[in-house]
Amino acid sequence: MFPRWNTHIVGQGLARLTDQFVRQPNIRTWLATLLSECQALENATWQVLTMRSLATAPVQQLPATNAVFDVIGEIVGQPRNGMSDLDYKSLIYLRIASNRATGAVTDWSRFGQILLRTASGPVGFWGDQSSVLFCVSGMALNAIVVAQVLAGAVPNGQRGVFAYTTWPDGYDVAFGSVYDPSAGQQGYGSVYDSTAGGGTAAGAAI
Repeated sequence: MFPRWNTHIVGQGLARLTDQFVRQPNIRTWLATLLSECQALENATWQVLTMRSLATAPVQQLPATNAVFDVIGEIVGQPRNGMSDLDYKSLIYLRIASNRATGAVTDWSRFGQILLRTASGPVGFWGDQSSVLFCVSGMALNAIVVAQVLAGAVPNGQRGVFAYTTWPDGYDVAFGSVYDPSAGQQGYGSVYDSTAGGGTAAGAAI
């Protein structure tokens, strides 16, 4: 359980005074002075926790990086490999989720939530008893690295393929018309014209 930042130590301490002392200004001033030191220690401790927590550590812009992420990445088994703090932070979250995977289908929704931190989306998941298709649109992270991380998750009895493309915007995966190569969004293209359609999708088994 993550601790909570208490910003009311002085007020809480004064509220505990008994009736004998609650209206004594000298007692209240003396106690408030002592408790203010406790509040200062609480504030400093919380600042350290905030700066060293994965969720709240400051994110730097390349070429600068925050070494806190490198320490956390080393603990969970995820190297930086030249990534920016923002991308590396998302990949660390993904590695943690992969490490904690239970082999349940619900693991995939968690993976999707993490990838949407840096992807425009949407995320699609299709699965049956024999296969899984997991697609993420507009993903900023390196797809090969993501596939490698997901491959480390506990298997759930299904074989999956992580599909990704490097097509420019507007070349979405969509079935056009087999009778008109100019129709559709240049997805899989026309069976009558091999030059029509978008590029092919790459994939990695997971």
